[in-house]
Amino acid sequence: MFTNFWSELSSSSVNFVNFIVTILGIIIAAALALFLYFRGRKIKKPYYKIDHFNIIKDFNGMFESVKILREDVPVQNVTVTTVTFWNAGRDPINREDIAPNDPLRIELKNNVEILEIPKLQGKLNPANNIKLEMPKKGQIRLDFDYLSKDEALIAQIVHDGVSEHDIEFLGTIKGHQLKLKSPKSVSDIKILPLIFIGIAITCGLFLGYKSLNDMASSDSQRFKYEARRTILENHKIALDKLKEQKIQSGDIANQIKEIGKRTEAQLDLIDPDRNKPIYQYSEFWLIIGGLLSFLLGALLLSKFT
Repeated sequence: MFTNFWSELSSSSVNFVNFIVTILGIIIAAALALFLYFRGRKIKKPYYKIDHFNIIKDFNGMFESVKILREDVPVQNVTVTTVTFWNAGRDPINREDIAPNDPLRIELKNNVEILEIPKLQGKLNPANNIKLEMPKKGQIRLDFDYLSKDEALIAQIVHDGVSEHDIEFLGTIKGHQLKLKSPKSVSDIKILPLIFIGIAITCGLFLGYKSLNDMASSDSQRFKYEARRTILENHKIALDKLKEQKIQSGDIANQIKEIGKRTEAQLDLIDPDRNKPIYQYSEFWLIIGGLLSFLLGALLLSKFT
């Protein structure tokens, strides 16, 4: 063969456009398949976050005539901590999904005292039957029948701690190897797939623009295509004539080589870059980059939405 894949492809603007459309079609189909697959999966995504707000710190001793008391006992620190637990997955988290030996709970460390009975915050769905229980000192258990997608349990604890390490959220959901953890902010998560999809669209627009330019210069493209076809036809005719001649095998081989060299030289004149490796073309890397960006963007979008 005297032409490589890319020279076959770029021999006419029509072939090039068809190639680009095919590649983009594959990208979109693969991305859609991934999106629908991950979108349709029913999985549990238990997330939590802890927010601390210190209202009073080291108060007693600052003023002789002013004191803060709780049941006649002086209080030096007052901190409000909000613990939010929610299900970001499409599969509901049920009470049966919680490991009996490692229930969902909030634990106070470093001898921190609860100053007020913990309360539930936000708009509650009565069907969830959410409850906060205190089986022992320094521990608050979370109980509910189920949490559907984006349903949350928000507990407010008022205590006398000052450090973010004074409160821990513990527990295990069956089937999850890791402890529950706090995800990145929603805005940080959703912007990533949009960036990758934007890169893919930019690559596609550039390739489409180049294809239109190739089509606009149809005269030169048509001349190159016709000249290449003529050269290859002449090459085939020359080989057919050799078959009809009674020549020794060694001479036939030499003449085939000569015909091949002549054909190569003619093709080089009309298309010097025809034997250029495909990986040296910027269009090739744009297609690869667009493909990977689109797939990664679709994967992230389906995973975090």
